[in-house]
Amino acid sequence: MMLTLMASSGTTAARSASAIRDSVYPHLAIQNGNSAPQCDYCPSPVESKKEKKKGIKGAVTMKVVISAEGLPTRVDVAKSLSKERDEEAVATVKKWKFKPARTVDGDAVEATTYVEINFVH
Repeated sequence: MMLTLMASSGTTAARSASAIRDSVYPHLAIQNGNSAPQCDYCPSPVESKKEKKKGIKGAVTMKVVISAEGLPTRVDVAKSLSKERDEEAVATVKKWKFKPARTVDGDAVEATTYVEINFVH
C-alpha cells in the first residue's frame, strides 16, 4: 500500500513516493479493497547543522511497516542519500503516527508503504 502525504517545514519536505510504488513496486498497490494508511502526525525532520552546512540535498526513501494501531513498527531505508541524512529520516518517521489501513469491513490492519523525505535548502 502507498501512503499519501505532504508536509514541509523550512528546508525539508516529506511526501509520498507513489510514483516509485507504481513503477518499481507494483505488488504493493492497494489490494482487496483495503485502504492505505494515512499520516496523522508527521513532523518534518530536525536537520543537524553539520549536515545542513554540508549542503547534502535529495531524498531518502523508506519502506515502512505500519501496525494496525497506526505506529511505524519497522522503517528500512530503500533509497539512501547519506548515512547522516538516512538516520535523520528514519528517526523522524519512527515518531510519526498514522491512521491505519482498513479492510472493506473497517477493521484496522498492518500495512507496508514507502515514504520519501526530501532534504532541500
